Amino acid sequence: MMHGGVVMPRETSQNVVNALRLLECFAKEEELGITELSEAIGVGKTATSRLVSSLEGFGYLRQNPATKKYRLGMKLVYLGSLVQDRQEMVRMVEPYLRLLGREFQISAHLAVQERGGALILNKVSMGPMVYMDSRVGATLPLHASATGKCLLAFGGEKAFEAFIANGELSQYTDFTITDPARLMEEIRRVRESGYAMDNEESNIGLSCVGVPLLDARGCLVAALSLSGQTPFVLKKRENLLRRLKDVQEELARYL
Repeated sequence: MMHGGVVMPRETSQNVVNALRLLECFAKEEELGITELSEAIGVGKTATSRLVSSLEGFGYLRQNPATKKYRLGMKLVYLGSLVQDRQEMVRMVEPYLRLLGREFQISAHLAVQERGGALILNKVSMGPMVYMDSRVGATLPLHASATGKCLLAFGGEKAFEAFIANGELSQYTDFTITDPARLMEEIRRVRESGYAMDNEESNIGLSCVGVPLLDARGCLVAALSLSGQTPFVLKKRENLLRRLKDVQEELARYL
């Protein structure tokens, strides 16, 4: 299936495609009614009304009480600002990732908490390649990664309690923490020490050390980590941590 020159996967829900096409209608018109939207996307009025109702419920559309027509909602402004902020953060942090990667011949990650995991915004790999299920746009498990633990530890007590209550602590290796009480103790240690370790908890043979990125007010922005072969990371842990904290301190002035 093609739309706007983009090949859509066969399994893509038609409702999702129609919702996206509907939103794109507002690129040319500030306000549109149900009839106009129905004609534009080639879907019946009843189905179009349901799409509009769902999009309005999530804040992607809002109705003008005077005209009864619809316009784009503020949720899109919020998401757009997130994209812009994250792109700026990636550009700001990438030179430091490259610096650390070259210095230690290791993999460096920048991640934020999203989609129930540590969403990787950037990754720089140098030196010996180690198997790691990480790529830009993918997520690492919050309870079994250094970046994830930092995000849990410094993201606020309520968010952490919600994760413990609702999160499934999947086991990836024999070293993965799957007991909520043990994870709570681990997160307490991360808060006290200011850094997190992944000791082969997501992949055997791989260890990571990570620190939170905090803004000038001390609020969590993201997390940084360095990952490599376990013997190397354990041997160089103090040096890795020292350099991560150097970068953490420098970036705090700009975040």
